[in-house]
Amino acid sequence: MERQGAGEHLVFSSWPVSLYFHVKEGRFMIPMVKRSSIIIMCLLYFIASFSQSTFIYSVLSIVILLTFFLSIVHANKKTMIMGSVLFVAGTVINLTVNQGTVMATIEGMQQNLPLVVLMTLAPLLAIPITNSSLMGSIQQILKQMMDSPNKLFAGLASFLAAITPVLSVGSVKLLHDIVRENKFSSAFLARAYFVGFSTAMVWSPYFGSVALTLYYLNIPFGDYILIGLVLAFLQLGVGMLLFLSSKDKETQKLSSPSAKMSVFPLVSKVIILLGSLIGMLVVLESITGLPMLLLVSLTSIIIPILWSLGTNSWRVFFYEGKAFFNKLDYGVNTEIVLFLSAGLFGSALAASPFSVYISNAFQALSSISFLLVGVIVVLFVSLMAFVGIHQIITVPLLAMQVSPEALGADPISLAVVFLLAWFLSSILSPFNAITIFISQAVHKDTITVGFKWNGSYVAVMFVVGMVFVALLHYG
Repeated sequence: MERQGAGEHLVFSSWPVSLYFHVKEGRFMIPMVKRSSIIIMCLLYFIASFSQSTFIYSVLSIVILLTFFLSIVHANKKTMIMGSVLFVAGTVINLTVNQGTVMATIEGMQQNLPLVVLMTLAPLLAIPITNSSLMGSIQQILKQMMDSPNKLFAGLASFLAAITPVLSVGSVKLLHDIVRENKFSSAFLARAYFVGFSTAMVWSPYFGSVALTLYYLNIPFGDYILIGLVLAFLQLGVGMLLFLSSKDKETQKLSSPSAKMSVFPLVSKVIILLGSLIGMLVVLESITGLPMLLLVSLTSIIIPILWSLGTNSWRVFFYEGKAFFNKLDYGVNTEIVLFLSAGLFGSALAASPFSVYISNAFQALSSISFLLVGVIVVLFVSLMAFVGIHQIITVPLLAMQVSPEALGADPISLAVVFLLAWFLSSILSPFNAITIFISQAVHKDTITVGFKWNGSYVAVMFVVGMVFVALLHYG
């Protein structure tokens, strides 16, 4: 009995230790399962895009649902609540109002899947850029501009406009690391960062704003690119003019390094690289007829692989690829939860009678003036973003319910309206990722960074943007 009792005691005393290691192992396994499900989801998306297999389509829906639940339990509180509300509301509408099936409801989450894949894979494209001599050259050029605030503002904004289309938020971090030790005023940096960064939001196919808007309005990227670039140059021009005319602009001047570097070769290199990338996408879209979202996602993988082959940089590629994989369990949580739940809700709403009322309301506004539609869209998206409802949700909902033909508008004019709404609301929203990042970089609150320091830029660009829309629509 004593031996049995001793054995029982041993089993009992070791149980908490065993449980500890099981829990620890579980904590390790859950992120691994989540990262794997994201990769499988992307892979199945590519296969389904080319095979059109019903079986693959169904398996993809199940993997999407699994990825969504694995992501939502690790999302921040606001994202979790918003994603849950959209998921439940979309499910209820589809099952009760639309009389849809459970499987059809789950498949509704595929509505925004191409955007989820794009947002997931686009960071891979940064591997060849951040590991090249390009960033070192940009650093040297910016340092020699520090003797002139006007030159530095133009340099920061211009270089951000050039590298943000590919590097996204990472571009701000890279340039901030260059100038952070020189103690420039927070307002100076915040203005330059927003002006440069926001240009990519209206033309780059690697940005969710452009990809999503063109996707829903069924506009080929090749048909939009020139309009987007014109709008981006207008943004740069307005931002620089406002800085030159400001009374409280940066007055600190630093000595330049003795060795001067010519700006022209670097600018030419950036333009050639970016032009080649975008030109390749436009040509591929025209030749293959494949969706731009699919092409952009594929190039995000193919270009880094070709770079590693051409430069024999496999070791760097695998190191960066491993770091990318390890960040997947938290790096794209918000995008996965909001894009997938918004896709489900939007598709359910579009198939319901409610979409008719929304469409009729916009048609009534358009009968008065298309510009009135533009003003209402920008104000609505901005207000929703200010209270925490991301453009990921509001822009697709509007784009799915509003037909350009029903409004008597050219699709590109409506696309510009949505993109204006997206980038202006991004600056004003205290919850937007880029606003939070810049506010943390300059150590100021988001309201000060968005409204006080960039409010005039938003106001002027709203007016300039509406004039641009009018020229497109009525011209």
